[in-house]
Amino acid sequence: ANDSGQLGDGTSVPRLSAWRVTALGTTVAGVALGADGEYGLGHACALRTNGRLWCWGYNAYGQLGDGTTVTRRRPVSITALGTSVAQVSTRGDHTCARRTDGSLWCWGYNSSGQLGDGTGTTRLFPVPITALGTAVVDVAAADYNTCARRNDGSLWCWGSNYWGRVGDGTTQTTKYSPVR
Repeated sequence: ANDSGQLGDGTSVPRLSAWRVTALGTTVAGVALGADGEYGLGHACALRTNGRLWCWGYNAYGQLGDGTTVTRRRPVSITALGTSVAQVSTRGDHTCARRTDGSLWCWGYNSSGQLGDGTGTTRLFPVPITALGTAVVDVAAADYNTCARRNDGSLWCWGSNYWGRVGDGTTQTTKYSPVR
């Protein structure tokens, strides 16, 4: 499928075989794919070897991080993060990136607190998740929540806690900030 430009080839034409995202060249170090399972609308982000993050596809909630809600059929550079991105994780309507300094930045839809910035406010640009400091070594985004592992081995999660998804022993509906 390519209805929201999630293949990054500048079109909305579906492809039945592999298709190169030529705008990124040959210096891609990692990739993350996010899709809204209900509607099949997706976005993608690629981390280049120079530490710069590029995203494209569906963007109704700012999940690309370029400050807009415009769907992009070609990769756009997420300049707010500079050239120090070490990891990216996407899911549905939000994206998070770990920088080389150990800080975590998230953006996009935030109705369930999945960004972890202490609010339920949707963000069009990356915002730092200050509650985790600069000790993040891994991040994983899910549909309505996110988890991060710190360098001391502790696991922190936030967002929707329906059925106890956050794992803190409660079923409080929403955790807007990271909890251990």
